[in-house]
Amino acid sequence: MSPPPLPPADPPTHTGIGFGPIAVPWGSYGRVYSGALYNAPPEVVLESLEAARRGNARVMLNLAGAEHNLRDSKGFSFTKWKARVDRFRGIRFESYINDGTLIGHLIMDEPSDPSNWNGKSVPTSEIEAMAKYSKELWPGLATIVRGWPSYLKGYSYKHLDATWIQYHARFGELESFLDNNLREANAIGLAVVGGLNVIKGGGEDGLGLFPNNDGKFSMSASQLRAWGRRFLQEDVCLFLLWDYRSEYFSRSDIKAVMEELAEQARQRPKRNCLNRTT
Repeated sequence: MSPPPLPPADPPTHTGIGFGPIAVPWGSYGRVYSGALYNAPPEVVLESLEAARRGNARVMLNLAGAEHNLRDSKGFSFTKWKARVDRFRGIRFESYINDGTLIGHLIMDEPSDPSNWNGKSVPTSEIEAMAKYSKELWPGLATIVRGWPSYLKGYSYKHLDATWIQYHARFGELESFLDNNLREANAIGLAVVGGLNVIKGGGEDGLGLFPNNDGKFSMSASQLRAWGRRFLQEDVCLFLLWDYRSEYFSRSDIKAVMEELAEQARQRPKRNCLNRTT
């Protein structure tokens, strides 16, 4: 016997920008975790959005899933991508888009990395074609790609709304990273989702928490505080941490920093992730 339906949720009252780890458990939303990314299958996607709405959170969805579902022997397959997205045709996202719970559709991850696409980078024209297709299905939903603005520049985007830039210690000084990426994103009219690779992005000064972490280190509390504070001074529409591991986020030093950064995120101007030229 199915459980009785939940009573209607009150409209969300979002303040500042969404902030939190990727794939955080649905029941964790609250003062600290107010943003997330999910790769949710069609059968549970509305449940995940309803949990976010009730937790006053804003989430981005990856509807197509992992790269191995989206490529063939020639590289990226737009046909396969569309088939994956089409699984969500007919699902009523409108109310979640309208109240800000569903803040964006992540259409692709790392299009410039040939290792993801059988040796071939994904052309910017195909990125725009994916964004256009998403807009045909859900006109008000922001389209987002995790790709470097330096790769995306040189194309006039009418349907792509935002780029997601994620910092790792190996990218050098954060100040230069922000200056270059934000300037180039602004030049092509794209909004920016900010992020930190907290699990593998700490460099040699980070924490060795995970034995099977490809020889990489997690960000320490001091790194998370310094880099998070600086990033959150910029005009970003969402701020995500890759990714949720309870062993990391349950540490007392990390929890204290997360409280601080969550408060800073709440104090930021409320933003959507739509293209800044529209």
